[in-house]
Amino acid sequence: MKIYCKNYNPPMQVNQKVNQIGRFIGRNVDGIVRTLKSGNMYDVWFKVLYEIPDKGPLYKKVSDEVFEMIININITTYQNKLRVNVIGPPPDDKTIGHAVFKPELIEDVNEAKNLIMDKVKIFIEKEFKDYDFIF
Repeated sequence: MKIYCKNYNPPMQVNQKVNQIGRFIGRNVDGIVRTLKSGNMYDVWFKVLYEIPDKGPLYKKVSDEVFEMIININITTYQNKLRVNVIGPPPDDKTIGHAVFKPELIEDVNEAKNLIMDKVKIFIEKEFKDYDFIF
């Protein structure tokens, strides 16, 4: 006797999750400039607004100008895990941080987006600690 399960959906492979999470971030994060899907990678570029504070005794702002910086989030797979590289603004394009997530942590795309964006904010604030960011 054979028993069939009608609604069985096998779990997605990590390389399929790359595209799903990349698309979700591209649609649900403010300031998206561009997205690019290629092979086993998904790149998302977004704008981050910042101000340059005065380091004077009263910590007053030098001006009310707000500047923008373009950050690249590169999502790929690495040893059956999700790897996120955060690449700084041009012309340097320096990798300012990376994080690796186990497949169990990225089952829900909304939770995966929140985890990734929290890490991205930490990397940006650590690399550019002299700026005040507006996320």
